[in-house]
Order: sequence, then C-alpha cells, then structure tokens
Amino acid sequence: MTSKAVIQFKKILTLGSGLCIIFSESRLSTYLSATNEDKIEALKLYTLNMSLSESLYSFLCVFEIALRNRISNVLVKEFGDNWFEEKAGKWLNGKAATEWHDKNGNTQRARLLKQIDIC
Repeated sequence: MTSKAVIQFKKILTLGSGLCIIFSESRLSTYLSATNEDKIEALKLYTLNMSLSESLYSFLCVFEIALRNRISNVLVKEFGDNWFEEKAGKWLNGKAATEWHDKNGNTQRARLLKQIDIC
C-alpha cells in the first residue's frame, strides 16, 4: 500500500529536474550512479526505495515487539519474574527505576523493556 506522501512525491516528480534542489548531492549520489547521472531516473529510483522501505516498516514494528517480548521471556526464565528489579543495573540504559513504575508503584515491564539497549 502506498502512502499519501509517496503519492505526492510521485506527483511532484513529474514536475522535472528542479526537484533535485530538494535533495543534496550526497543523498542522491547512489541513485545517480545507478542511473548514469540521470536525475529523473535517480528520483524515480529514490521513490521506489521509499516505497520498499514503507512496505517493510509494519513488519519491522511487529518484529521489534516480538523481539523485546522474547528477550523478556528468556530473562524471566533465566533470572525469574523480577529480573528487572534485581538485575536492572546490568540490563538498562541508566534510567531511574522510578520511571518503570505506575502511580500505584507497580512495575511496568513494557515500559522497562523499551529501555533495554539490544544493540
């Protein structure tokens, strides 16, 4: 499914090479090399890349959630249900423990998982 932004970009693309002033040379260099320095073809290729990236975005969002949930499940299995309380200094990006609790003092594991540096 193509977003409105990509559709608008394709409409603007038909205006001609004046659009190239929007993009820096370094931004288009790979696309220009691939199209023998043809700016219109480079912009078409850039648009195709945007569409491909857009089609992968939903999958990437779901994959991130699944990965974080899997990390949590493995940590629970290895260290117990309260791994985030006992091992917090090892797993987190230096966020204060109070940021992981709701107004009743209950730990919000989902909020905590967002702080894990998985890279």
